[in-house]
Amino acid sequence: MQFNLANVTIGADPEIFVGKDDEIISGHHLPMGTKANPLKTKHGSVQVDGLALEVNVLPSKSRYEFIRNCANVIKDLDDLVKAADPEMYLIVKPTAWFTPQYLESLPEEAKELGCNPDWNAYELRENERPDASGSFRTSGGHIHIGWGEGFNPDSMQHIGLCAEVAKQLDYTIGLPSLDFDKDAKRREMYGKAGSFRPKPYGMEYRTMSPMWLMSMQHTSMVYQGSIKALRLLNEGRVLDEEFDGLARDCIDQNITKWRDLHPALELAAA
Repeated sequence: MQFNLANVTIGADPEIFVGKDDEIISGHHLPMGTKANPLKTKHGSVQVDGLALEVNVLPSKSRYEFIRNCANVIKDLDDLVKAADPEMYLIVKPTAWFTPQYLESLPEEAKELGCNPDWNAYELRENERPDASGSFRTSGGHIHIGWGEGFNPDSMQHIGLCAEVAKQLDYTIGLPSLDFDKDAKRREMYGKAGSFRPKPYGMEYRTMSPMWLMSMQHTSMVYQGSIKALRLLNEGRVLDEEFDGLARDCIDQNITKWRDLHPALELAAA
């Protein structure tokens, strides 16, 4: 398949923790909407997601638009949090720890993990549901890539195409993210290489944490790397074949010195 890059959109749904009094607390009680009914804001929408909060970034067709949409909807979320409690603030990090006593005090629905499984692009099967019994929770910085509409998310043809894009994204944005996201704990629960969900408009790439939100440079890298992944596929370059699975090994094993493994690997990345 050839992707029409002029029509490709890039969105995101980062998850962000909430802090108060120098501790991370659950955001489940805040009036932010739900998965089924997100709260619309001026620049997107927000919702409660387990113990964290989630922003839905509007689909973007340029790097500038993506950076702007991310910043604006996070500002919306920050304003809502401050309105609920001026002493609360947002915390962007991959992993948050809670005491067993604190978790025990929360309602069951707040402690539940993601309801829908995602896929492993390398094994072409659904990933196992994570274990929610531990004392930590993770946050994702998932990227939504749209290249059309009306795709059947249950079609193995569409799932197979999404898997190829997910493996390509491991090289163009997954590997570079190891430079600024060195948290290995999150991947015990979520964020293995090649994690994705098929969507009617394209796919959701679920390997990333939200740490790319912490700088405009990294947000730009996410947009440009996503477009680059599709462009290289259009040119017939399948990076996982070129580099014999190196991205999967580096991401899953948290190898932050990935550039040392192959002289051309950095050129393939964003």
